[in-house]
Amino acid sequence: MKKIISFGMFGLFCCTVGAWFALFRVYPRYDIPAVAQIRGEHFEVRSADNIPYLWSYGLPYPTDVDSSQRQRQSLNGVWWMRLDPDDSGENEGWQSLRQANAQWQDISVPSTFNAVGSPLRHYEGITWFFRTFSLETPPERTEFIRLCFEGVLLRSSVWLNGQLLGRREGGYTPFYFNIAGLLVPGENTLVVKSDNRLTDASLPPKTREGHHPAWWPYGGIYRDVYLETLPMHYLFKVITTPHLDREVTRLDVVALTHNLVKQPRSYALICELRDPDGAIVGQQTISKTANIPIAVHRFEFQISAPRRWSDRSPELYTVALTLHDNGESESPLPDDAIEIKTGLRTIATAQNAFLLNDRSTFLRGISKMEDDPAAGATQTDAIIRRDLTLIRDMNANFIRLAHYPHNVNELRQARDMGIMLGGEIGFYHVGIGWVHWFLEDRNPLNFPVKQFGMKHLHDAALLQNAQRELIEMIERDRNNPAVILWILSNESFSFQRASEPIYAHLRDVAKTFDPTRPVTGTELIYSLAWVDRFRHSAPAFDVLGLNAYFGWYYGKPEDAASHIASYHAQHPGKPILVTEFGAEAALGRTDADGEWRAERVSGGKTYSEEYQEHVIATYLDTFVETPYIAGLVPWVFADFSSDWFPSNPTPYHNCKGLVTTDRRPKQAYFTLQNAYRKLASKDRTGF
Repeated sequence: MKKIISFGMFGLFCCTVGAWFALFRVYPRYDIPAVAQIRGEHFEVRSADNIPYLWSYGLPYPTDVDSSQRQRQSLNGVWWMRLDPDDSGENEGWQSLRQANAQWQDISVPSTFNAVGSPLRHYEGITWFFRTFSLETPPERTEFIRLCFEGVLLRSSVWLNGQLLGRREGGYTPFYFNIAGLLVPGENTLVVKSDNRLTDASLPPKTREGHHPAWWPYGGIYRDVYLETLPMHYLFKVITTPHLDREVTRLDVVALTHNLVKQPRSYALICELRDPDGAIVGQQTISKTANIPIAVHRFEFQISAPRRWSDRSPELYTVALTLHDNGESESPLPDDAIEIKTGLRTIATAQNAFLLNDRSTFLRGISKMEDDPAAGATQTDAIIRRDLTLIRDMNANFIRLAHYPHNVNELRQARDMGIMLGGEIGFYHVGIGWVHWFLEDRNPLNFPVKQFGMKHLHDAALLQNAQRELIEMIERDRNNPAVILWILSNESFSFQRASEPIYAHLRDVAKTFDPTRPVTGTELIYSLAWVDRFRHSAPAFDVLGLNAYFGWYYGKPEDAASHIASYHAQHPGKPILVTEFGAEAALGRTDADGEWRAERVSGGKTYSEEYQEHVIATYLDTFVETPYIAGLVPWVFADFSSDWFPSNPTPYHNCKGLVTTDRRPKQAYFTLQNAYRKLASKDRTGF
């Protein structure tokens, strides 16, 4: 018997050690490249004169511009859609379709096909889209046409006249194709195959079987589609960098051009700077001969009586660039002219504080998802204006754009309204599917070994997609002064020291493309303080983001103070943003209505407006006077679709919003509004 027990104990020991090694020590090591050597399918990082840029689908990735003289033809409107649940369409030749038949249904683009009320609400899988178009104005020999998709969820393949343009992973940043030589006179056909299902390498990724992110798995061509006619020598990237000190204010402008013409060309690049009133405050010209594909041009403007951008005074300068062919060849190129709005402001962190224009600034924040009950993830200008107005009226000065890059029109409107922003990529819950397995499943056969911890964190395809989405977000939004922070991860695995290089690499990518902004990533604080000693992402970040659900998923709201103080003690000197906290509530529910039973929380919760208000008020009372807390960012602005909560008062919705799905404020909205008003009326520190 003793031998049996001994052998049994030895076997248990071996199994335990084996499982520990399998989970924590045995995983494919991703060979982290230098940023300049990043490359993946259809993209790579290149540089010219020490300026990095992204090369994607045969074109350099462009900066967002506010206006241009380029001709643009919208491809929004009526398309045709067809489901393909068994993925047979490509084998059957749908990509070569010339005319839609009865099996295709009409759909408006941009749109989300599975918004609330749609018969396809729960559809996940492959969907095809088709339309025909004719060019409004054919290009000249000296021009080419760029096809742009602002967003297709979650991956896509695109064909023009039956020819594959490319396959795309990622749904939250734009992508572009050069379609010169592929267009035909008269009618052209454009076909898109999309898939809204998660994979191990998608952003957000699948973290276990049956997993969805906390938001609805929307699908469709949900942002704008258009054609853009450009000259063969054109501007593609502009970097504006303000330098503000007491003696001199300077704006540096770096402009990159792409030359598709093989012969050298003589040209002039004119850069004009206009102040917020439209008056010209500087103009410079650089004359060159284009003999290389990518050329870098640098301008420097000294500004007297500068008007700074801030949340209280969102003053905007305009950088106008005109690329002019000198006409010395037989076929002169048309001019390329663009305008970019930017602001004179600086961002920094120091002594536990966040500094805007060298003054400590408390971020009166809110988190926001792209979600509308009628439109789903599609964001019209009217939807954006409605939401930002409610947020501004709440006296917030900062929005966390969770959990992915948002529609660029939202960033422009926030910029114009003086609302600061944190841009975020979908590096979400990477490696922590085991937490959800423990909370919801616990079947040993379903344990997410493949996506556990470092195994998932070192997934090469996932990291390449994260690198690309991060670069694309920064390249698009680099000149927007409202963007003050890049958010590189959310609640991902960091419990091994070996995880630190992954977060450091994402930081290096961000800093290479934008050294002017701080970076952060968010950690989920648990009720066990000792767990926080094993987190290893903090060294990579300038600002620490902590999601703390004391009072809802665990503990009491008053418990948050000691846990966050403990985390601060481990990382002194770094400012902390409480990037998520809150409680669920249904409009009109009170504590007197009694308990409401729903998913993911222990019993006893009333889902009342009173309790949600209590949680929000407790965090405000606790942290606005805490010196190392640089801001509070409650979760979340509005209730949004989520299949995590089928039994919530609003079924299949996360009800932590301060307003309902139809934007009716709850009590906590007014509590936050009042508290933020008091903070805004104090000095610039907010304390």
